[in-house]
Parts: sequence; structure tokens; C-alpha cells
Amino acid sequence: MSIVLKLARNRRSIRIYKHDSIEIKDILEILETARNAPSGANRQPWRFLIVSDRKTKVKIRRIYEEIERDFHKKAPEWM
Repeated sequence: MSIVLKLARNRRSIRIYKHDSIEIKDILEILETARNAPSGANRQPWRFLIVSDRKTKVKIRRIYEEIERDFHKKAPEWM
């Protein structure tokens, strides 16, 4: 069993990340595992983009945090 599969099976939510670089071969293995994950109607419409520039990552995070805040404002209480 690959280390990625072991990690996926024992996953948990983490909000603090190290700034260590990750080897591209490890990133590609993770993406290959994710690409094979089931999806609605088993169509696997995944698209991945590898971003290494820190400033770009910060911009992306800010955008998605705003989207998440908007979602939670509109979501029913039971969610």
C-alpha cells in the first residue's frame, strides 16, 4: 500500500501547514490518487493546477475564504 493511500485513509483536517517544499514526484502521486477518486455519475471531472508561488497561493486562499464565508451565510442551519 502506498504512503499516499495510507495517509488518505487516516486523514484529518489541518489548518496549520509547514512551509517545507514537496518533491514533484510526491505531488504527482497524490494527484493520481485524487484523480481516481469517485465522483458524481463516476465521471471524474477533476482538474488540478500545481501552484508553487507563495504570493499566488495567498491570493487563491483569500478568494476561497471569501467564497466559503458567503456559502456559510447562505447555508441552512443544519449544515
